[in-house]
Amino acid sequence: MRKKVIFRNTDLELENPVRKGKFSEVFKVNIDKGDYVVKASRGKARENLQTEYKILRELFKQDVELLEEDGELFLLKKWKEGQSLQEIIESRKRKKEAFYRTLSMQLLEQLSLMHQAGFLHNDIKPDNIIVDKAGNASFIDFGNALKIGNIPEKFPYTFVYGPQEAILQFPDLMLPCSDLFALGMTLIHSLTREIPVQIQNPTFGLHQQINFRFRGNKKLSEDWNLLLAKATQQYLFKLPPHRYSRQQQKGLIKEQQQHRFQSADVFRDAIEKAGGIFRKTLF
Repeated sequence: MRKKVIFRNTDLELENPVRKGKFSEVFKVNIDKGDYVVKASRGKARENLQTEYKILRELFKQDVELLEEDGELFLLKKWKEGQSLQEIIESRKRKKEAFYRTLSMQLLEQLSLMHQAGFLHNDIKPDNIIVDKAGNASFIDFGNALKIGNIPEKFPYTFVYGPQEAILQFPDLMLPCSDLFALGMTLIHSLTREIPVQIQNPTFGLHQQINFRFRGNKKLSEDWNLLLAKATQQYLFKLPPHRYSRQQQKGLIKEQQQHRFQSADVFRDAIEKAGGIFRKTLF
């Protein structure tokens, strides 16, 4: 169904979304010879769009506007040219490890800002990261961002990249290290070109994800293997999670979280200490 929103006294016709989610749609429009993104949101996702607006405007100083038309909320910002990390993975172009070192440092700097302001990104994955022509990486979607300490009992997450605390829905265990886990999973996918958790049987998919443990990849430098293993540290449940009480689950997850990177700055420092050793050309 075609949508319409008025911006600068101009009727913008919104059709053929470039991205479509459960509660939102993203459109590309041309205004005054410039390309813009319009994100339309409805229902419960209206609050998410307001949070995204606040993060983009206050933290990242982006020129964004929030508009309302016929009860629907719209966020408008400049279109960012580039490729998503998912597109880079699928392109099969050879990349040096140093490319991912730079990308990691840039994304961790952005996460540091978010975490210090009390927000989790909560949806880190290759689709939500864009790399421009100059090689600068940034997040492009903050629609699932959560306020640390004020997370609802039920909250969204993307399955393959989500940590145990998200899968088992422990809002008070969603911490900066939860975002760093998802970034680690994203980097594993990017560096190896293999989705970290290969769901071969839907019946055991939950078990596979909850018990994921990165054991290194022979194609990668030893330092990358060590960094990624630390970022994605999880407890290995010996029994199906439902065989444990909620309190037991929580205690086991919380204990293992302590072995991950505790902040984006600590993760960045670890990458910096590894220096310029990331020289391999991948694939």
